[in-house]
Amino acid sequence: MKKQFMTWLLAITTMSAFAQQATVTGPDSFLKVNVSVKQGIPVYSVTYKDKTILEDSPLG
Repeated sequence: MKKQFMTWLLAITTMSAFAQQATVTGPDSFLKVNVSVKQGIPVYSVTYKDKTILEDSPLG
C-alpha cells in the first residue's frame, strides 16, 4: 500500500509541475487529494466528504 501511495504522490507531483494545482478524487468521490504550489513549495491537502482531514502540508 505504501508503494501505491508513493506512486500516486509522484504522479500528482509530476502533474503539479505543469499546473499550479491538481486534484485526485477517489472512486466514491468522498476522498480528495489536492496538490498545489504555494510560494514555490509543493503542498498537499486531504478532504473526506468535504471535511478537511489534512490541511496544506509540504511535500518532501
